Amino acid sequence: MISGFIFLHVAFLYYFPLSKEVKMFVIFSLGIVYFLVPLGVLLYFTSQRFWMKFSKASTLIQKVLDTVSEDKK
Repeated sequence: MISGFIFLHVAFLYYFPLSKEVKMFVIFSLGIVYFLVPLGVLLYFTSQRFWMKFSKASTLIQKVLDTVSEDKK
């Protein structure tokens, strides 16, 4: 499946009437986009802030801290 995806890009670039420099720029740009977008998504979903919100651990911690502060009074 990945090879078909790559072959599609190569075939389009092969048949487009562009110079070699433009084709290299397009390939380089697509490579950067295909690397940085998944990396950004991965970093976002594995961040501590996301998991604290997703698992609702922040509300649990807030309840525990409120309970502890009430016990000290």
